[in-house]
Amino acid sequence: MTSDQSAASVPAVDGLFRLDGQVAVVTGGGGSIGRMASHVLAQAGAAVVVADRDLKAAERVAAEIVRAGGQAAVREWDVTLWSRR
Repeated sequence: MTSDQSAASVPAVDGLFRLDGQVAVVTGGGGSIGRMASHVLAQAGAAVVVADRDLKAAERVAAEIVRAGGQAAVREWDVTLWSRR
């Protein structure tokens, strides 16, 4: 799945679990797997922080979530920098 596909292609999770009032941080949220995870968590009611080293990709995913009625914030974050200590 590419990041330019619609949020309608994300499977619905209604009734599986709810995360209302919770915050989910998805690292790699701008990529294909992270995009899917971000959408699923938002559908379950979480406010999602889409974190990715590719800020533009993270912004696209967050915008999709907001257009679908969810809550999303964006952070530019390269978690691989932690392993370089």
